[in-house]
Amino acid sequence: MRGRSPRGELREPKNRGHDEDENAFIRAQPDPADQEFFISFGNAMKQRFLGWRAYVLTSDRKLPGLLRLRESTKTPLFNGTLECRLFRFDLIAGSVRNRPAAAEPVADQALDAKE
Repeated sequence: MRGRSPRGELREPKNRGHDEDENAFIRAQPDPADQEFFISFGNAMKQRFLGWRAYVLTSDRKLPGLLRLRESTKTPLFNGTLECRLFRFDLIAGSVRNRPAAAEPVADQALDAKE
């Protein structure tokens, strides 16, 4: 029975430290298959969804780098006790480096034209 010793006595739950909980699911190196998936996922978003906004909720803070996209915003959220980030990506043609700072995403311009 869970929580009892072999003799039936109640066991005290082991209190793990907060540091152990944070590091429980961190990988030292991402799998090559994971890297390949995220690169192709980022490429597909760039090629097929120009002018869209994409949102990704993840606990991996390095995800934008794996997708090879630059996040527009990152919002800290909690999924239970797990600290996560909600990344927003404005999908544009070309490079973010070449985009003027005051330029609006294509989706915002389309919405403004309808109003």
